[in-house]
Amino acid sequence: MKKNLPNIHPTAKDLDDMWKRPCDRAARCISEAEEYNNQSWDKSHMEPAFKEGDQVLVSTLNSNNLKGPRK
Repeated sequence: MKKNLPNIHPTAKDLDDMWKRPCDRAARCISEAEEYNNQSWDKSHMEPAFKEGDQVLVSTLNSNNLKGPRK
């Protein structure tokens, strides 16, 4: 019964255990998220079919550096 009660003065080992459990869970969640993202990327990603020497159209719509330096 005494084992289930919270310790008023935790030892270093108790503090280590309190920190280790959430850190382990966070690491597991991160690795699961990475795996999910990798699978999602692999499903939707296609390699471009360009060959060396092919002419391609490059959009400058999102290029912000076309004006040159500000000074």
